[in-house]
Amino acid sequence: MIPDFGQSDVLHLNLPLKEILRSSLLQNRWPLWSDSLAAGFPVLAEGQIGTFYLPNLILFKYLPLIPAYNLNLWISFFLSSAGLYLICRKLKFTVFVSFITSLIFSYGGFFAVHLNHFNLIQAASLLPLILYSYLRLTHKPSIINLIFFSFLLSQQVFTGHFYISFITFISLLIICLSFKKKLLPKFSVLFLGSLIAVLFSAIQILPTFELFQLSDRKSGLSFEEVTTFPYPASHLITFFNPYFFGTPETGSYPPFTSDWGIFWENTAYLGLLPLFLAPFTLFLPRKNHVLTFILLLAASLLLVLGKNSPVYLIFSLPPFNFFRVPSKFLLLTSFSLTILSGFTLNQITKKITNHFLLITFYLSLITIFFLDEFSFSYRYPPLTPASWWLSPPEIINLIDKNAGRIKTYGSEIAWNYIFLNSGWQIPSNYLPLKNSLYQNSNVLYGRPQISINTGGVIPRRTKILRLLTDNLQDDQSLNLLKLWSVKYIITVSPIENTAWQKLGKTPDEFNRPLFYLYQADSIYPLVYLTTKTVLVDTLDEFKRQLVSLDTLNLTVLIEDKNNQIPPSSEENQPLISVRNADLYRKEFQITSRHERLLVVNQSNYPGWTFYLDGQRIPTLNVNLNQPAIRIPPGSHQVKMEFISASFTKGKTITILAMITAFLAVSLAPFLSSNKRQNTRQPSFHP
Repeated sequence: MIPDFGQSDVLHLNLPLKEILRSSLLQNRWPLWSDSLAAGFPVLAEGQIGTFYLPNLILFKYLPLIPAYNLNLWISFFLSSAGLYLICRKLKFTVFVSFITSLIFSYGGFFAVHLNHFNLIQAASLLPLILYSYLRLTHKPSIINLIFFSFLLSQQVFTGHFYISFITFISLLIICLSFKKKLLPKFSVLFLGSLIAVLFSAIQILPTFELFQLSDRKSGLSFEEVTTFPYPASHLITFFNPYFFGTPETGSYPPFTSDWGIFWENTAYLGLLPLFLAPFTLFLPRKNHVLTFILLLAASLLLVLGKNSPVYLIFSLPPFNFFRVPSKFLLLTSFSLTILSGFTLNQITKKITNHFLLITFYLSLITIFFLDEFSFSYRYPPLTPASWWLSPPEIINLIDKNAGRIKTYGSEIAWNYIFLNSGWQIPSNYLPLKNSLYQNSNVLYGRPQISINTGGVIPRRTKILRLLTDNLQDDQSLNLLKLWSVKYIITVSPIENTAWQKLGKTPDEFNRPLFYLYQADSIYPLVYLTTKTVLVDTLDEFKRQLVSLDTLNLTVLIEDKNNQIPPSSEENQPLISVRNADLYRKEFQITSRHERLLVVNQSNYPGWTFYLDGQRIPTLNVNLNQPAIRIPPGSHQVKMEFISASFTKGKTITILAMITAFLAVSLAPFLSSNKRQNTRQPSFHP
């Protein structure tokens, strides 16, 4: 568990997502939807869960959570090393130079400081293999090499870190443009390989595109958002001394501002050896792709600088404005620097003819690597027992998981109080903060949250809901929580609203109240019928109606006057019984003398479909983002089912593309054999 600002991306993002993946795979179904986050969220479409990446599919299906998680990291480091080794051998480096160069890159600072960013590590580890497969394809075009290249690209997409996939494509484009000869054929195979990769990964791309269309990122982020956590030019000195400005371990690294970034985003320490060797490539003969990697290094540095770069305007254009934190291009900086140092190192080893001197030189390089770069990478992240974070916190005993959702306030404040003052020198200081159940850690402890922690895309209405519920002391926010079936509030600040009862507080080691737990006096059910509808046609009107929300009569806020239900004075309550309740399917038996509105208290999203007595009927959107239908008088059976059309289409495309690729690879040897036979001259000339 490596602390970040306000949270840990292990505890509050990646580990919970992998637990959702593991649980779904154990039930032999895809994790299309989770009801533990954001009152229902399409986790597969968001992507960071990494559903279809092969190591994830296999390990999280057959191993416990922590061994699968850790083994995946080991696999990532192995793939990174193997890929770079193959590139070096392709560039005619010696075996030892290829080996030491692969270690420098894979165990360098970029991977070490991003160790808590699980899917980033997985995606970045495939960069060398993808570039190797492209160099192999351009050198020897064939169906097998083309499919191999496309398969690796699709696997990187499946890891769920689309920014790294974009960075990889930029690197491929730069390498393609650096070729002096046969540019068009090399660009053609890049385009064709990328197109096939899109078909391979359609099962992920189509659901993600559907979610993307519903989010604010559809039109791109602002320049300020894109260049968040900037990389000052002065930070280049950390290539020589990674702790020049301080270290997060002790809390001495400056907090991020509009002009200052984050340590783990801005640090990519490779050791002094590559920095010493790389400049000498300027004096080497211009061959063996030296200029290609010099160009890649220059381009990456221009992109890393973000708003401080001479080409800063590029970040206001798509697709660059779909992503934040340009310093992630440090991946290419590290990669190109490592390869350039390998060119110099390879030339040096060729000049040493004495075997004793050569062995001594090899041992010296390994010693320098372990004392310099590897010691930094090994010591940077703290190690803690997994049981610390997986064991349920004390507050769980006070929360009924079937009573309603929870909402957390101020956990980031408590977290940063520790992080900015003492770093992670004493990791156990963070243990009491488990009681906050800060999203998404609630998944690990079996309690549903109305919030979600994601750096990816979220539906616009989910984002609005999050913004409207952020003010703890606002009656509008508190009533909106009740409307969304939030039973519990966990907060670092007391609540003055009398409609919320304090259940207790959790002390820290100094016996000071750290988190307060409150319970609502009444909340909306997870499924209910009502005739109390109020029309709201603007967001401001929606917020005004929240002030006087009638919780007892289950007032529903609708956006279309055609969906208003005639009020009823019926004394007998309608009957609603749940006949089947599953994550993807719900069935109800409903009896009522008057027309009513059936509301399911969860997020509405494309794919949720209602059937009334076997007939599909339109889904209404109420309470900002909840699904509902009109129920006519009488007795009816209602079925609600999640069927993602984008996932179904994507799955069909992926399966067909994979079958076609398999057939093409299987038939390729026979086709090439016939071609060779047809080009042979006859052995007998009349």
